[in-house]
Amino acid sequence: MKFKLKDFNNDAKFNVSALPQRDAFLYSDGADVEKRIYEVLVQATDRTCFSRELASQIIDWPSEYHFSSLRHNLLRHVTFTSSDNVLELGCGCGAITRQLGESGANVTAVEGNFDRAKCAAARCEDLNNVEVFCSNFQDIAFQKQYDYVTMIGVFEYCSMYFKGDDPVPQCLDIVKSALKPGGKLILAIENRLGLKYFAGIEEDHVGIPYYGIQDFYKPNTVATYGKVELSNLLSDNGFCSIEYQYPFPDYKIPKVVFMESAFKNPLFRPAEIIRQLNSRAYSKKTTHQFSENLVWPVLEANKLIPDFSNSFLVFAGTENEKPATSNILAIYYTVDRAAEYNVRTEFVEDGAENILVRKAPIIEKPGADQVIIHQCIEDCYYPGRHLDAEIRKVIYEDDLDGYIKKIQQWIEFVISDGIKSANSEDIYSSLLLPEFIDCIPINLITSPEGLVYIDREWRFMADFSLTTLLLRYLDRESNAAFINKHIRGQERPCGRLLHYLGIPFNDRIYMDYRRVNDIISKLVYLEKAPDFSRQEDISVMKKIDSYFHLLIQKISNWFCLSARG
Repeated sequence: MKFKLKDFNNDAKFNVSALPQRDAFLYSDGADVEKRIYEVLVQATDRTCFSRELASQIIDWPSEYHFSSLRHNLLRHVTFTSSDNVLELGCGCGAITRQLGESGANVTAVEGNFDRAKCAAARCEDLNNVEVFCSNFQDIAFQKQYDYVTMIGVFEYCSMYFKGDDPVPQCLDIVKSALKPGGKLILAIENRLGLKYFAGIEEDHVGIPYYGIQDFYKPNTVATYGKVELSNLLSDNGFCSIEYQYPFPDYKIPKVVFMESAFKNPLFRPAEIIRQLNSRAYSKKTTHQFSENLVWPVLEANKLIPDFSNSFLVFAGTENEKPATSNILAIYYTVDRAAEYNVRTEFVEDGAENILVRKAPIIEKPGADQVIIHQCIEDCYYPGRHLDAEIRKVIYEDDLDGYIKKIQQWIEFVISDGIKSANSEDIYSSLLLPEFIDCIPINLITSPEGLVYIDREWRFMADFSLTTLLLRYLDRESNAAFINKHIRGQERPCGRLLHYLGIPFNDRIYMDYRRVNDIISKLVYLEKAPDFSRQEDISVMKKIDSYFHLLIQKISNWFCLSARG
């Protein structure tokens, strides 16, 4: 028997509508997990998509999945309006529900597990345009009123929760019954042929490596699909308009979404973006058996990235229509900063022979600090290889000489183009131009003409030296392991490398770098500020301009007051 939504009774305590009698729904992250998620939500004063309060409560993978603002990158580029009706099937604990609600759309969210449904209701408590229902969605008779039906991480469970021999048609029939003419299904699912699964990362649902790619799925259990399989399932069940998009590293915590056109434009190099985004083993039980970063360019050369994407975002309709035209190739989101510094970066086709890179703040909020100036600019796209990718490759090949050559290439570029005030006695103590604060290999493209500095997003208005810039990149774990293997000594690895290159290094130089880096972390990423009150740091502070010195003094005073309190 099927019920209409009007037959549900609202539980005023939890603001969840449910039937008086409902079947048990077994999907869960675990009772203790959902209890904690609910407690965090009801105690939170900020439940919005960019809530740092919720992000601070991330302690494991389930809490990251429910509280990370990366979740919302999946649909940030989709425009929902207050006239749209959205049905969310399998809303879980409400992360996407919150995003849909904040868009202004009228949201009907359905979740089978009551503990999860009440989490979703708590996440959206202040949104009058969101209603949460607890039910198996196959028990509901939906009206044909929805502009969108979403199934985010749900479709793979069809065989588990639908009775009968043909669970997929049953599921898609429900979707079609709810869509109004011209409406769209929005579906996100893992690709069973995702590259990370070939690399030995366990299948996300069963936790066993190579499970999906060897087709070990059993009847009435979870199952994911390759692109052709998924397309056939949709088209065989009445969805004739199918558009694929590709979130990376996957749909769960995406940082970038590629359109299909990204892989057809000969000027665009998606692999150079993808290789910066490491896929993860969420259970932490397995490790990569090869470097995905080295494989993506090979797949790109053979036009295979869409087939090996780790997951899919699909827009499917039941009416024959051409996909909406767009000149956007990809959208990259940076959302781990202070609100005023979070940005959306679009890669946009500009005619047949040009691509533009456009940055814009996700939230229009002027930055208050003048030590760091954030600039969202439009620039040309350069289709070369990142110097960082070349450095990673020589590290993987265990090639010290190749590594040194790449580092020296970077140093020579900065000396040539980035010096503001040269030090004739020690070139590495020379002060750099403000816009060179982020001139590290990840922002350098190799081209036949030499290196090109891209993504000039920041200007650091206090003085900083060439050595400080070098340490911003060299003082990283990936470099440290390689240096430890090849260059012996008692100093920290980055110091050993600098001495190997003939560059002066001591603790004072290192503290100078840490001072700059810690201030950037504090202002841009809202990380805890360091304690600047130690006597040995005073001489370092004297090197900083008066404004910067004042800022540091304020932070120091704050720590002193905190200690007294």
